[in-house]
Amino acid sequence: MKTSRIFLFLALSSIVISQSGCKTMERVLYNHIRATVNSKLFSTQVISGTSVAGRITIAGSTTTGSQAMTIIVPATIKAGTYKLTSTGSYLIEYKATSNDVYAASSGELIITSHDTNLKKISGTFHFKGLNLKSVAVDVTAGNFTVSYF
Repeated sequence: MKTSRIFLFLALSSIVISQSGCKTMERVLYNHIRATVNSKLFSTQVISGTSVAGRITIAGSTTTGSQAMTIIVPATIKAGTYKLTSTGSYLIEYKATSNDVYAASSGELIITSHDTNLKKISGTFHFKGLNLKSVAVDVTAGNFTVSYF
């Protein structure tokens, strides 16, 4: 019985991998958002990238969803350095809990590469964020690589 379950798992895994293709598997393996938030490491385990209505939205969270980071940029963004504000075309938000969300009020987003053909974007960031109670968070050493659809 145990051997048949292992065989079934391996067979299904092979089918999924062969049907998804190398590029899709590569996209899944290398997607990440990482940063230091108030001197503590934040790293995503669940991540997605979408391009809708002229905007790329990159969203990553921990497996529990208790912490999350969202980056929103124009779909036409090129490699370069962009100033972050609480309103504008370049937005980053850090969610510490469902009721505690910090929007970047100052900082920089540096796009190191954006391949519109492969739909892959990479960069670094750092920012000061404020929540609705004007409590601050310091996000440093942020980096991401995400494929979007």
